[in-house]
Amino acid sequence: KTEEARELFLTCLLKPDNPTKILKQMNATDLLGRIIPEFGGIVAQTQFNMYHHYTVDEHTLRAIETMSDIEHGRTTEHRHPTRLFPQISNRRALYVAMLLHDTGKGLGDQQIEGMRTSRAACRRLGMTKAETEIVAWLVGNHLEMSETAQKRDISDPKTVSDFAKHVGSIERLNLLHILTAADITAVGPKVWNGWKAQLLSDLHNNTVAALRGGRTDEATVAAELVARADERRISLEDKVSSLPETMANMEPAYWTEFPTSTLVQHATFLSNMDGIGVEAELDEDEGAVTLLVSGKDRLGLFADLVGAILGEGASIVSAQIFTSTSGDILDIFKLQDADRNPYAKGEDRRLCRLEAAVREAFAGDRPPPNIKPLRGQREAAFLVDPEVSIDAQASTNFTVIDVTARDRPGLLYDLASCLAEEGLSIRSAHVGSYGERVFDAFYIQRKDGGKLTDDAAKQSLKARLLEVLLRQEPAHPKTPARELARAPAADSF
Repeated sequence: KTEEARELFLTCLLKPDNPTKILKQMNATDLLGRIIPEFGGIVAQTQFNMYHHYTVDEHTLRAIETMSDIEHGRTTEHRHPTRLFPQISNRRALYVAMLLHDTGKGLGDQQIEGMRTSRAACRRLGMTKAETEIVAWLVGNHLEMSETAQKRDISDPKTVSDFAKHVGSIERLNLLHILTAADITAVGPKVWNGWKAQLLSDLHNNTVAALRGGRTDEATVAAELVARADERRISLEDKVSSLPETMANMEPAYWTEFPTSTLVQHATFLSNMDGIGVEAELDEDEGAVTLLVSGKDRLGLFADLVGAILGEGASIVSAQIFTSTSGDILDIFKLQDADRNPYAKGEDRRLCRLEAAVREAFAGDRPPPNIKPLRGQREAAFLVDPEVSIDAQASTNFTVIDVTARDRPGLLYDLASCLAEEGLSIRSAHVGSYGERVFDAFYIQRKDGGKLTDDAAKQSLKARLLEVLLRQEPAHPKTPARELARAPAADSF
């Protein structure tokens, strides 16, 4: 009977044992599609891109399984979310939100439509009004934390202030953190890594500090970040003999970005360098090679560094850029190969060659990297409409440029070179690829240190960047998949 089936469903979903194991024994997708028509709409729904490995319903069940593993400590990949689970008060709402988080896919804006479908499903399940609103909020915002962490400078007071206002409470923040970690993990193999875990944890910690203080205005958040930076600096000074000049002149954003153990590594690296510092080391936890680079900054340096890295066949997973008040940089790149394995793992000669190429890039006389254009028919089947937005309000001190496009070898180099040619300094870069799609964000300033606010200048820059994005576009075959591949840019998970 329908009422008995609903009760059985909620009981199974909240079992302390693996919930997906029980659901699968009950022929889950068929049963859930009958009990919850909104879920029935995503049964066997295919996602036409190279990022998602599963149909929407299978991804959802895997996400629930991952969340159960997090709750019961069956995974070592999610230490922070595991610590958060005992602190939440709305466990049932969290699991139901995960079950319904993708039910808005294919109906329009998946988060807006998901709120509508989730409210209808919760009413049918007999959940309380308070629980229903929590579920609807989580479904309607399930991409917000991942997008903020991966596409914004999470040490920027305005970023933290805006996110804290959006979340509103520590309970919602904790729920969203757990849901986001499980959602990303369930996308496919090797999608979750230590770098993403650290980004989410840092955003969570910065936001908690703002919410606990009771004030989320930018000035209060900035003061809190400065206080945390001072604590990190003092902690580091207790562990090293002397503070390298480059670190001593870093802004608070740098100090709040890394744990003390990483700061110690940076201090050792900077203390041992002579003018220019380059060091590549394998990081097993993050599944990538960490490349540290330091030296004197100049216009176009980031583009030259990127060109040197790509010229050696590495794929840049992330790039963190820090510039001291004395004009010294400390850039941290995470590098993988085309199969998402650590770059040149076990090949010390290749790492040495990479270090030498990056050192040469400081001179600024290296030729552009010789990168072959992508010609595969598999990539050509997926059409991604390029988008560029230029926002002077997203940050207090910088103009933020967001780029969405089809990924291709050398794209980051071309974008960075274009910005350098326009006389714009990149102060922070947040890069990420999702299958055939790339999302990059750049925090930039003019030569005089000001923001780019002139409308004509912004339109001119946007046109130039779009021209870069359209280079080397493959000939797209006229197949149904081409049209189905036109997924919304925000539809990441």
